[in-house]
Amino acid sequence: EKVCGCILAGAIGNAMGSPVEGRLYTEIDRDHPNAITTVLDPKRLEGEDDNQMAMLLVETYLAREGKPVLARHFGKTWQERLNRDHFYPYCMGHAYDLICQGHEPRIIGHWSVVTGSTVMCMEPVGIYHIADPEFAAIDATAVSYMYQRGLDMVAATMLAATVAEAFRPTATVESVCKAALAAAPREKFRTFDRRSFKSCHDYLETCLEIADKHSDVLAAREDLYGRCLLYHHIDPLELWGFSLAMFKIAGGHVREAAIGGTNIGRDSDTIAGRAAMLAGILRGAGDVPPEWVALFSQDALDRITRNADRLADLVANRKLPALQHRQAIAT
Repeated sequence: EKVCGCILAGAIGNAMGSPVEGRLYTEIDRDHPNAITTVLDPKRLEGEDDNQMAMLLVETYLAREGKPVLARHFGKTWQERLNRDHFYPYCMGHAYDLICQGHEPRIIGHWSVVTGSTVMCMEPVGIYHIADPEFAAIDATAVSYMYQRGLDMVAATMLAATVAEAFRPTATVESVCKAALAAAPREKFRTFDRRSFKSCHDYLETCLEIADKHSDVLAAREDLYGRCLLYHHIDPLELWGFSLAMFKIAGGHVREAAIGGTNIGRDSDTIAGRAAMLAGILRGAGDVPPEWVALFSQDALDRITRNADRLADLVANRKLPALQHRQAIAT
């Protein structure tokens, strides 16, 4: 239920936010005075890059049948199945070209433009390392270097660790946000632009403090813009901070998280996808509005549910024997 909620809600949020990606929330309000509250273009449920990337990573884990997934394995999936023409050329497209030329997938991310392209799809790492955020962060670092570097790689590790924590049976909105802060580095920023924040932790803390003051996802946008905008709408830390804020204000519900992430603009497809994805984990696929689920083609929906079932089985079969062994020792 939670694995399916993660993948399903992430795909919907991604499709909802896509038509207004790169716009300011004031521009969205001007053109959509009653806010965007559903998927405007259902075709985007199957064609958006965030959703495709996450699904390719899920299917890489399934192909490995429980063995660790490394950059070379994800790179092989890309080489065989990535639609090069659909993706942003300066990170994913560039990495794909280098992989096809025979370069080592573990390091080619060092030659990419930092965009946020790993934050948009690293949740399968957190699923695989369910309730083990430390290991999730380690694996996310290794996989992310296949096509990203710097702050994008760091943001992806924070996301994977947070996802791993969100799958705990006792998880709440507060515990998920605390896990995100725990995974956030406190070291001083080393970026090419000047930032008014000391660290990733400082930035996320500010986003969540603003979230605490609001109960309406749309009303929070002005405060988040006023204090937390960074150099560009594809800044990976900004989109991760905004995602967490919308998840928190929405009370961990998929509908409100997706609406908030969509109507905040900036990197809205990824923000809405990340916020909805976390809500989908917390509350399961049953929290995804059925009228949104009905917008998928049957083939796309079958692929999501089939892969979710297989990934859940894979994780259970990998985790349960070790868990039972530890419980037997404790007994």
